Amino acid sequence: AVARALGGSEWRGGGISDAADVTTLRLDESHTFLVLASDGVWGVLDQLAEGSAARSRGVAWRVAAARAAGKSAGDIADGLVRCAAREGGTDNASCIVLLLGSGT
Repeated sequence: AVARALGGSEWRGGGISDAADVTTLRLDESHTFLVLASDGVWGVLDQLAEGSAARSRGVAWRVAAARAAGKSAGDIADGLVRCAAREGGTDNASCIVLLLGSGT
């Protein structure tokens, strides 16, 4: 991430890429939220869930439960960052949650 932020081309020789990892997906009515988070959040949640598929289900459960409890997108994002810190995360942890549609 630092290599990309700083332009990074001088780091290529060391195996550090400045190429962004980008995924495009088309959202439809079935998508009720979107979570954008740094590796400081995802890395800890991966360890807790023992893999990215389980992590995704865990994050989906956390977001759905918080939304059902009336939490705002900001409160949900804060909760994910706090979870990462509580579980021993030491990396930069940042998160944005977008709530889409009705969430029902």
